[in-house]
Amino acid sequence: MTNADQTLSTLLSGSTALQPHIHGRVYPDRAPSGAALPFVVFSAAVPDATPTLAGGISNPDIVMDVHVWGTTREQVNTVTEVLVMELQAAGIYMRSLESGFSDEQGLCASLLKVVFD
Repeated sequence: MTNADQTLSTLLSGSTALQPHIHGRVYPDRAPSGAALPFVVFSAAVPDATPTLAGGISNPDIVMDVHVWGTTREQVNTVTEVLVMELQAAGIYMRSLESGFSDEQGLCASLLKVVFD
């Protein structure tokens, strides 16, 4: 695990505000088959780097995807709202938030992109 992975895992797993909703169901990369809902999955996204005039890379940010999966939109929205508050309290920047329904999985989801610099 990278430092960003470890920070996110510790924050999500240790959050007393999140636990009544997800009961410790926080997984890196993918949830196990048949995992109880709702749950949170996090993974590294593509590093976000700024090229310099000299051609180098300046302080690349680490972008993480955080997915909340659940059976209903209300369930996902509740977990997502608590998650966003926890990220903000920890000083972790949230770049974007999307939500929707996966026909393939038959589940509702939200996707947050968070940035570690």
